[in-house]
Amino acid sequence: MDFRTSDAAVKKYFDKRQVAVNIHHVEYKGKKVRYLETGDKSAKKLILFVHGAPGSSDNFHRYLADSMLLQGACLVSVDRLGYGYSDYGHAETTITGQAEMVLFVMDQYRADTVYLVGHSYGGPVIAKCAVLRPSRIGGLLMLAPVNDPDSEPVFWFAHFARWRATRWLLSGGNRVAGDEKLTHVGELREWWATGPVAGAGGIYTATKTGWRRRPISHSAGGNFRPICSKW
Repeated sequence: MDFRTSDAAVKKYFDKRQVAVNIHHVEYKGKKVRYLETGDKSAKKLILFVHGAPGSSDNFHRYLADSMLLQGACLVSVDRLGYGYSDYGHAETTITGQAEMVLFVMDQYRADTVYLVGHSYGGPVIAKCAVLRPSRIGGLLMLAPVNDPDSEPVFWFAHFARWRATRWLLSGGNRVAGDEKLTHVGELREWWATGPVAGAGGIYTATKTGWRRRPISHSAGGNFRPICSKW
């Protein structure tokens, strides 16, 4: 299974629901990356979706076609590096590397407030985005995120991506997912150890006496705000 949807299939999905979709293929650090966009590109609010491992932008098709979300917002779903049509099959296993690509996509828009939605491994990726660019991000929504290295299991089949005798049997998406899975714990431990990290209510930095919180700000001021139907 490739865990990706072709441009033609994407267009067919949204045409059936009478939703206009823009499919972007752009160059990022010498690599081709893809992201999908619906809604008003000039809207003051942007909701950007980031998938887990494995996955692709198609994980959020339903949201990009949601009539309520389309009211007054631009909706974007990315193929993370290594997945979908973003340098497919070549893993970027660092949280920072993945976050920087998401921020690159975010910077294509002039929205006043940006909300990031991350599923699974997309959780720590969007948290890193908030750390790197707190002034632009108005809120984070994490869906079943893998933020805790001590509770992150590595299942036996993940090793298929590491063993030469079995790696060739996997699709590009499965190889990348395996590579990420085998580095998750180490990346998460480094993420927490080096700080700062994003959590409930702001950005947290480790100190000798505990954690120091700094609220995430945005153009209107304040802390995290939830994504909801009322803007």
